[in-house]
Amino acid sequence: MEFNMYKNILSLIKNTRFLFIMLLIINLSVILFHFEQKRGFHSDEQWSYAHANSSIGAFLDEEITSYFILTDGIRDRLFSKNINSSLLHNYLTVSSTDVFNYINIFENLAKDVHPPLYYMLLHTISSFFPDTFSKWFAGIINLCAFIFIYFMLFKLSKLMLKDEKLALCVVALYGFSEIGIDTVIFLRMYILQTLFGICLVYQSLRILENNRATNKDLFLVFLYSFLGIFTQYNSIFFSFVVTIVTYLVLLKRKNYKLMFYYGLMMLLSVLMLFILFPQAYNVLFNSMRAKQVMSIATAEYTNNSNNVIFEILFVIEQSLTNIFSVIFEHFLSFNNTNFKMITFVIIIGI
Repeated sequence: MEFNMYKNILSLIKNTRFLFIMLLIINLSVILFHFEQKRGFHSDEQWSYAHANSSIGAFLDEEITSYFILTDGIRDRLFSKNINSSLLHNYLTVSSTDVFNYINIFENLAKDVHPPLYYMLLHTISSFFPDTFSKWFAGIINLCAFIFIYFMLFKLSKLMLKDEKLALCVVALYGFSEIGIDTVIFLRMYILQTLFGICLVYQSLRILENNRATNKDLFLVFLYSFLGIFTQYNSIFFSFVVTIVTYLVLLKRKNYKLMFYYGLMMLLSVLMLFILFPQAYNVLFNSMRAKQVMSIATAEYTNNSNNVIFEILFVIEQSLTNIFSVIFEHFLSFNNTNFKMITFVIIIGI
């Protein structure tokens, strides 16, 4: 009887589905522990709630037409004054007369630099609890996105590695990393953007593996790309990179028909952004953030036009340095040892 019990336990441990569920439960426990400790809020997190729920404007002062065009004098004056608590409460919460009022979101985001999907989800949840502020409103969105990431990242890893146990290791590596945990706890749209990015890569690899695409496959490519772009504008660049890689593979296979339909879906996903959210054009091309990005991107080349090649190499070197820093310090958490990393090592060891 004892032998059968050990045999059943061993069989259970070898079961990938059981290991996946246990890994997810442990990972969520770690995240919920950290989330419960969360007390302070970054200004961007406050703007998540404000731009989702505010009916008094995108910003609390009329002099702010965009956060990025504040002069030092205005910035110092605004940030050094006290804000009435009831005003801040109304700024961050949904009033009982504005529940499920999505018009305010579009008006607020005309002065902000983000598309509306995350704010619409946050406003929907907040509308069930009018005049109430809670970190759990945005936390529910992030936790749900994280759970879906677990499933999709496992499917993507299994598709690439052809091994379920290795796929579990990939999921654990992301889920217990500093980046994986912090992205859930940070009350912004980036965890949702990550989910749609993983879904887009998975669907594109499925198409490449079959070297053909059904109407459903093409629709999902469009959907994931659009949802990512409707969550964060820089997903346009991500979709572009995925398209280029997909095109290179299909070009080598001379599958021109599939190239056309795949590219069409990607193009439609970008166009749909401007159809549903026309304010995006002004944000992407005329806003202060757009000018800020362009000035940073072109500064190195305009300052020293005689050394363009050197400047390009310098930018590449800086980019690689930043990537390695992110991977080793924040993804693998090698900058410090904490119980998150220890938990990860124990799970992988088991």
